[in-house]
Amino acid sequence: MKNSSEQKRLTVIKFLLGFASSTELIDDRIKNIMERVLVEGETLVRIAKDLDLSAPYVGQLFRVGFSKIRHGLSFLGEKDMASAKENLSEFSTLSIRAQNCLKRSGIKNFDDLKKFSKPDLLGCSNFGKKSLVEIEEFLAKKGLPPLKD
Repeated sequence: MKNSSEQKRLTVIKFLLGFASSTELIDDRIKNIMERVLVEGETLVRIAKDLDLSAPYVGQLFRVGFSKIRHGLSFLGEKDMASAKENLSEFSTLSIRAQNCLKRSGIKNFDDLKKFSKPDLLGCSNFGKKSLVEIEEFLAKKGLPPLKD
């Protein structure tokens, strides 16, 4: 079991990577590499082998990711960071599949979600009935209005 400071570190890393990905500072491939190194403790050589890329290239992608995150965060004020954190955490209790479907659809918060109907969501890539049921239950728990039919 990880101690509380290690859990906090991992939570911060996951938040920063999620934020950077959702704001398109980094793409999913770079996020995946960074997450595997920082969270899962994998080596760049192992990741390079899995992705069929050279280790120096994977290392370069890792450094580019850090650079983009650092640069992107330098432009944000405290208010922007709080707003970004709130938007990211709105859907944090949903399954990864549901979160990814919402992200691919450009849905970042409840206001965005209200604009979509059930058929709209079902038309999204990899968004099926299970994800729809999960979203509907999630909205009900939050006391928010259901999706339009």
